[in-house]
Amino acid sequence: MRKFRKALLIYNELAGQTNAASNLGEYTTLLTQSVEELLVRKTTKKGDAKELSFEYSSIVDIIFVLGGDGTLHEVINGIGDIVKRPIIAPLPGGTCNDMTRSLNIPQEIHRACEALSTGKVIHVDGVKMNNQYFINFLGVGLIVEASKNRSSTEKSLLGSISYYVSALKSIGNSETFSYSMTLDQEKRTGDAVMILVTNGHYIGTNNIPIQESSLNDGVGEVYVIKKTDFATLMEVIKIVASKKNHLNYNPNVLTCYKASHIVIETDKPMPLDMDGEVSSSTPANIQFLQDHFQFLVPS
Repeated sequence: MRKFRKALLIYNELAGQTNAASNLGEYTTLLTQSVEELLVRKTTKKGDAKELSFEYSSIVDIIFVLGGDGTLHEVINGIGDIVKRPIIAPLPGGTCNDMTRSLNIPQEIHRACEALSTGKVIHVDGVKMNNQYFINFLGVGLIVEASKNRSSTEKSLLGSISYYVSALKSIGNSETFSYSMTLDQEKRTGDAVMILVTNGHYIGTNNIPIQESSLNDGVGEVYVIKKTDFATLMEVIKIVASKKNHLNYNPNVLTCYKASHIVIETDKPMPLDMDGEVSSSTPANIQFLQDHFQFLVPS
């Protein structure tokens, strides 16, 4: 078992799994099996996880993150530009917990703590977009409308299904946009309703890679969905849900690419969804940074 000298646990009691805070003592007991000293800090507002991770980055070896994908997104941005970055250990305390799924971390918090207490450290690509980082995905178009339409009540009641509910709500409001995209040295132009750039393997708990993908190969997967209506959305969902040949898809609906440096420009500035957080807009200059972060995962 690997022992860490000093660790920070950041927890968001407002994340999807509302019982996380009430069982905090149980989780810290499990985590201290592999940590000599554990500091515990609670977030009270948006941005706290980013500030806390930056503040403690120079004195801890590892940061445990008990919250959802949004809390993890803040931690990534808190330490992304630091030269000596602490190891990150995400715990599934949110609604979807997509990155923990990509890392094969159990989706029940108690089991996740047990698995990580005897875990191993791996390298994972970081992705820098302009002056921000994301770890799982970036999206423009329909997915942004879906994120905006997900109310906190809907997330609590429906969980991951709320992504589909929101997507269906958004179809009526979605518009085709013109884009210019540079994939490494190759230029592409066209019209789309959504562009996704992915590093992780899940969005809304659903396995998304139609192409073969890896968390530490230094390249990302790019998906361009060209048109929208109910039938088209169902076709894309069917492709994503298929456990068979991921490479079978209709190029009139969806095109797929791979690149390490991606520039997305649109005919007018459009909001961007990064890891479920809408906080920036196009143009987007995206660079995959191979092995940028270290994560603790089950061994």
